[in-house]
Amino acid sequence: MTGPSPSAEGAFDIEEDEARAPGRMRPPAGFAGRIVTVERPARRMTRLRLELERRPLADIVEAALRELGALTAKHPVTVDVPRELPLVSVEPELVQRVFTSLVGNVVKHTPAGTHVTISARVAGDFLEVAVEDDGPGLPEGREEEVFESFARGERQATRRGAGLGLAICRAIVEAHGGTIRSERRAEKGARFVFTLPLRRAHG
Repeated sequence: MTGPSPSAEGAFDIEEDEARAPGRMRPPAGFAGRIVTVERPARRMTRLRLELERRPLADIVEAALRELGALTAKHPVTVDVPRELPLVSVEPELVQRVFTSLVGNVVKHTPAGTHVTISARVAGDFLEVAVEDDGPGLPEGREEEVFESFARGERQATRRGAGLGLAICRAIVEAHGGTIRSERRAEKGARFVFTLPLRRAHG
């Protein structure tokens, strides 16, 4: 395993629309010391210096599942992330949070017995990662809306993706230079797909 790479800056959207949620949200523990800029007015985009390390994605997935522990007892998880995949330059704790949020979202919003599959493959200059389930799926036409900080016109507790979890997932992935999307599986359930660049652009 290689050591840390040089730091890079990435946008990390940790604040909600002030009209909906007055008061400041904080970045994940351990990252406050690396905030370098804050942008206004409607939303604050906090920029972090990412402490990049070249890591096997499989290690990060394993750490996320260990963190979730017994929470996944009723939601079996299958992992298809080969160790032969190229290393990714990431901040491991942040990408781990993406996995815990996506899998935790399945646990929270789908019935017991729903299966979760985590897979990854090389797609050009990126690793493409999928977290999918065979649960009830996403509301049709709202695949993008699930990444918003709060649901509009629905109670938060009944809305898959409501709250900060998926909004933070998007912010973390984009800070690393990737993208994230959600989609309805043709057969049944939901799929979240995100990418991580295999080569980090500097400068």
